[in-house]
Amino acid sequence: MGIQIGRDTKAYPLESFRYNPLIEDTVGGEPVVFFAFRNSDFIQLFSRKVGQSQVLKFRCVPEVGVQDIETSSSWSYTGFCAAGKLKGTQLTPVPHYNRIYWCVWADFFPSTAVFEEVKGNKPLSSEKK
Repeated sequence: MGIQIGRDTKAYPLESFRYNPLIEDTVGGEPVVFFAFRNSDFIQLFSRKVGQSQVLKFRCVPEVGVQDIETSSSWSYTGFCAAGKLKGTQLTPVPHYNRIYWCVWADFFPSTAVFEEVKGNKPLSSEKK
């Protein structure tokens, strides 16, 4: 996966999503979150900003799926809030390059940053909406 926001670029090895169904990061000053479902076969990228200034942090909750820490609202893999204080809110999708070959990405963006994998989380096995 590759992101370009402004002049900043970052690459995310697909292997990272097997251990991290949620990856939060900041690229080009934009706080972002990846939601990975179906054993990392389906990965979406969204801005973590809601409204003018609120930036959400997310967690995986067994039997529920994805929740934000601030309000415990439940989010679908499409970035839609289905339950909780933020119900009806849609996260803004962030354009990204999905499943691009490293040799191609590195050729276009030779000074790109690369996400360093953090292991320990369990992949989401369900698709709570």
